[in-house]
Amino acid sequence: MPISTAVPRYSFDRCRPIIHHPAKSKTPPVTNLYVSSSGRLFVTYRNLFRAGANQIAKEAIVCYDREGRKLWSIAGPQDRGPKAVYGYPNAEFSYPELGSGVVTWVWWHNGRAYLLTDDGLYLGGFLDNDLGTGPTFARIGGEMSSYASQTPDGRLLLVNGSNSSHHFLEIKGLETARRFEQKLVITPADVAAAQQAQQAGEVTETEKPVVFVPHLDRTPNTADWQLDRDGVRLVTSRKPGRGGRITLKSDGTSLYLSARIQDETPMVNNGDNWQTPFITGDCVDLMLATDAKADPERRLAVRGDLRLLFTELRGEPLAVLYRPVVPGANHPVQMLATVIDEVQRLPNCKPVITRGNGYYTLTARIPLETLGLQSHPGDLRGDVGVIYGDVTGRDRDQRLYYYNQDTAMISDLSTEAALHPDQWGPIVLAYPHNLLKNSGFEEKFEGKTSNTAYGVGNWVIGVSKNGATATPTRQHVFAENQALLLKQEIPVKLPGKPSKNPQEYYRALNDGRGGGFVLLDQKVPVVAGQKYNLRFAFRAENMVTENRKKPGYSIFAVWLFWQNAKGQVGTTWAWRSDRDQPTWRRVNNPRNSHVMVKGLPYTAPPEATHVQIRLQLTVNTNAKSNVYIDDVEFAPASQ
Repeated sequence: MPISTAVPRYSFDRCRPIIHHPAKSKTPPVTNLYVSSSGRLFVTYRNLFRAGANQIAKEAIVCYDREGRKLWSIAGPQDRGPKAVYGYPNAEFSYPELGSGVVTWVWWHNGRAYLLTDDGLYLGGFLDNDLGTGPTFARIGGEMSSYASQTPDGRLLLVNGSNSSHHFLEIKGLETARRFEQKLVITPADVAAAQQAQQAGEVTETEKPVVFVPHLDRTPNTADWQLDRDGVRLVTSRKPGRGGRITLKSDGTSLYLSARIQDETPMVNNGDNWQTPFITGDCVDLMLATDAKADPERRLAVRGDLRLLFTELRGEPLAVLYRPVVPGANHPVQMLATVIDEVQRLPNCKPVITRGNGYYTLTARIPLETLGLQSHPGDLRGDVGVIYGDVTGRDRDQRLYYYNQDTAMISDLSTEAALHPDQWGPIVLAYPHNLLKNSGFEEKFEGKTSNTAYGVGNWVIGVSKNGATATPTRQHVFAENQALLLKQEIPVKLPGKPSKNPQEYYRALNDGRGGGFVLLDQKVPVVAGQKYNLRFAFRAENMVTENRKKPGYSIFAVWLFWQNAKGQVGTTWAWRSDRDQPTWRRVNNPRNSHVMVKGLPYTAPPEATHVQIRLQLTVNTNAKSNVYIDDVEFAPASQ
């Protein structure tokens, strides 16, 4: 019998979009598509549960028809419980008496399979989240996958792959399932209760602190690495005892990386291939986008994207540089479906590794020229993370990164070799030679002193009155571990009678004591005529905009008071804001309430020897205003 060699031919001219999510929309990424024989399109969206913050899609599974009309959906799960319906439709069933439908399953959720009909009827879920053995969700390293199948005689089977075996489970009992109709009465009280439950279930994700790179005026030594506090923290709920911190620093010519990683088998990598140590054991990973103009939402690597991998391969320290896109590369490396144009050892970047009881530390120096970067390249994007090997040191067990949380896949070389820049985040490089001390508010600051060195060398609370305070906080942090919180703790008491004269009204606040007011100062030396850059990050809530028709406002302001031994020689009102700022905003060289397009530096006035930087909150209303401030830098522009 001749064998047919015919293949289907598809006309792309007849293709048309069914569903479109704009690239910058708030819709979570699509994780799976499935089309049933009845013409239903099932779309699932990413739902992640992780320490610190969850990413919950409003709709976990959505069913569309051929025209893109939404037929029904299932709300995103709020936990990993047995009734938290989620998963990828991966097979089609014909249910007795109920019509056609699908079965879903996804690893790294709760390991259960769920049965749904084409019209959205939920039938039930099976299997348990059990890390044991047998037909339950069993996994010992690597990936395992469940799927479903229906035999010609109509039997429904779940197939659970685990521990190098497959378990076939037959689903019975659905032959008794029937549809029924019943009148559903929804009262106003039911609606109110549903709205209250919906609001209570909303998940707000807190902004992660950025990966911050302090500048050192010298090569860092052991005392510069406070590995239990510095850098960003890696957290995982998958295995107790894992996690750690990774820190980056720069001296203007080199980038320094240091990591302290909790690991039950500290730094073991017994792989044979120096080009792919990330699939054979423990590694520390650094990814960078060196082209600041590249689209931050790109899903594929472009020229300038790179990866640095540090490990100890069979006892030998190893640093490997990966450049996925290098025009004209002569020796690209094929890693299944992923091609890396350039893979090279970096003998001058070999890490120093020490092991302890349940942890290891790793430090490395990377010349900036090796990365194609200048002495101060400005802010970058990228990620840092760690790869955990298994107990043998010949396979990987977990990928754990700071920004990228979509790292469950650990048994696919193509995925693990590829860079995913759309999952990266900010890497903020501090100004060289920042004159301010304690610019990130990681250390204590002082109350007002009466000596002539007021504010020199640290932040000083100059004034704090009528319920306004200045304290360190960990509630919202832009960089590292702490930020400054200027807060109106106690609401200002308003006058009994409003006044047409705003100044009289403000003097009458708090029974004549005035409004809330708090300020922090720090004084640093300057050179007359020298140019200086000012930069800070802030966010604000419960602010009140000033209105000429109705008195009352709260204002966050930043001032520069230029001084010499005889007194003040100039004043610059750098920043003024009376509006809420729900996320961190970075401000560079502002002028009053405006951020200049080019961020022109400030020039120290003639005869100036010092400048006093002031951070100030004024509250002349009864709002409990909060302003968070972090990473305040003031540095010579010529450096």
